[in-house]
Amino acid sequence: MKRTHRPAKKYVELLPASLLPFKKEWRAVSRNLPAGTCLIILPDHNPRIEGQMMMVVRAFESQGRKVEMLREADLYRAKPHLFSQRGTRRRTKEPSRFQDG
Repeated sequence: MKRTHRPAKKYVELLPASLLPFKKEWRAVSRNLPAGTCLIILPDHNPRIEGQMMMVVRAFESQGRKVEMLREADLYRAKPHLFSQRGTRRRTKEPSRFQDG
């Protein structure tokens, strides 16, 4: 069986699962970083997870990787119109499938 060569990823992203619905926003930040830079988005209200992510940051830095850290709130500030007060995406009202007439 012939193996195909896959190029290495140019970026690594580590973020809280609560940001998965906002992939477009954090991917835009990630894509603007220099090649080989790791984007780490730290959670705002979970010190335990933040501590674990900081251990990963230190490990990446000890390996010589470039790391860009961002707080979850900073991502919200960058695109405030996409988030409500609770940090979830605002939904636009969709037309009803069942319309009279």
